[in-house]
Amino acid sequence: AAAANASGTTFGSPPLTAEDRALLSTLEEGLGMYSSKHETTAAMLAKIDKAIASGADLTRAGALHHLAVNRNTLLMQPLIARGATIDGKNTDGRTALMVAARGAAGQTTKYNRSQDSSI
Repeated sequence: AAAANASGTTFGSPPLTAEDRALLSTLEEGLGMYSSKHETTAAMLAKIDKAIASGADLTRAGALHHLAVNRNTLLMQPLIARGATIDGKNTDGRTALMVAARGAAGQTTKYNRSQDSSI
């Protein structure tokens, strides 16, 4: 079973809506994750606001987790200001901060090994 945060919201639970999926696609496209296209922050936030107005839920969609996995911190504060819950948990019970820390730890280990062959 998925763990819930204090407000009872868990990323992916209830299942993502079409609006949530559209929001995640907006993030992926705007950040150029699958292409060389990058949008300005203002343009992305306008699209995110439209998705929210259409019924997307930033926490249920796991928007902060998505940003954390992709090491993008630029949009985190604006999404929190728009209602993303910082203590929202994914189905593994991890918050976006935990996801970011786990990624950073992996990068640190990778860096250390590339810098020092004795590690």
